[in-house]
Amino acid sequence: MNFPGALTAIFEKARIRGAPTILKRLSRFDVFERRTAAVTLRGGQRISFPAYDPYWCRYLYAGKPYEPDVERIFHALGKGRTLVDCGANIGYWSVRHREFGFTNSIAIEANPRLVPFLRMNHKGQVFHAAVSERSGEQIIFAGDGAVGHISRNGEAGVAVPTLALRDLRLDGPALVKLDVEGAEIRAIKGMGNMDCTLVYEDFPRQGMKVTRHLLGHGWRLFDDRMESITSVDQVSADMGPGVPHNLVAMRPS
Repeated sequence: MNFPGALTAIFEKARIRGAPTILKRLSRFDVFERRTAAVTLRGGQRISFPAYDPYWCRYLYAGKPYEPDVERIFHALGKGRTLVDCGANIGYWSVRHREFGFTNSIAIEANPRLVPFLRMNHKGQVFHAAVSERSGEQIIFAGDGAVGHISRNGEAGVAVPTLALRDLRLDGPALVKLDVEGAEIRAIKGMGNMDCTLVYEDFPRQGMKVTRHLLGHGWRLFDDRMESITSVDQVSADMGPGVPHNLVAMRPS
């Protein structure tokens, strides 16, 4: 095992959270920032990622379970659908899409640093774009890695083209995973009449804005065990206010 892998495994086994901080600092040096690692997932897929990435090291080196709630949802709803992986990052879910019965996967990622890894890992369709209400515009993408986001208050960044999901013009039903760091409502507005179910992340500490929007427009909401959700307060009461939640939304029947 290489140095970042060994460091992460030791810290995780000891339940010490210092490894991400060390790796983040090391990744700022060019000699480390350019290094690439690869691991084999349980399903046999090979996936590459930045070797010193403090986010992915925990999951791909140390084996910490990655979003088990999303995995449950995909097993329940994936069969026969297209996965539209918005905020695909390095392509973890797109690489695994056939495990869940998806017919194919379309991966969309705004971060220019991650797109080469996404193309390396996912052999299907890849868009370097930010999902939004309309296609053909530009946003400024700021930050990096798992904390990349649309520029706020004049943050410096790079220009990225926008893509409205309705312009994918899919023939059949889709499951759209939205992990787009604050652009969820714009992405939803850009779906038009897409035949889709959503899996999205929302934050009680930030007011559950996406959930409020969906409930206000008649969508039916469920938790990761497909139990019905009828109010924002129910989410915090059932799951706790301190962590983000992955939820399911279905169009009104």
